[in-house]
Amino acid sequence: MNSETSPKGGERKRKDTGAGEVLRDQVPSVIIQSKSDRYWVAGLISTGKSRIRTNYSKRDDCTALEIVVTLMDPAPVEKFSSYVGVAGRLNPRSKNPKRPSWQSVVTGPRAYRVLQEILPILLGEKKKRAEKALEFFAPDGLRQGRFSDCDVWPDEELLAP
Repeated sequence: MNSETSPKGGERKRKDTGAGEVLRDQVPSVIIQSKSDRYWVAGLISTGKSRIRTNYSKRDDCTALEIVVTLMDPAPVEKFSSYVGVAGRLNPRSKNPKRPSWQSVVTGPRAYRVLQEILPILLGEKKKRAEKALEFFAPDGLRQGRFSDCDVWPDEELLAP
């Protein structure tokens, strides 16, 4: 097993499958191309209906970093998706047809790099969540084992989305 120890203990890498290195190599070194686009993304994450969270994969026994943006208006979700280079879900996610919502999810190394790029611009609790996430996860946005949001953000005040 290829691993390194984080400041809080525990392994930061997965089994030596090379998957993280492959994923990291597939992500460009710069995700959000312009400074104004970074400000837009940071503003949406700081003030919008977004979450910085964990997602566990039982198959890989690995936890991934995720940024999730969910809004009732599909236009900002599409714009966010294009800035960060992922496909947004254009179908409504809500069970209530009168209040549909659209979602975009950024995972793993791409999520890690997006947070690195917008960290200086983020505000408030989202900035604190991003800082903790960047400390907790390896640069591939993954960590071997099962971890919940409470493991990454143990402080009660950081648990709010």
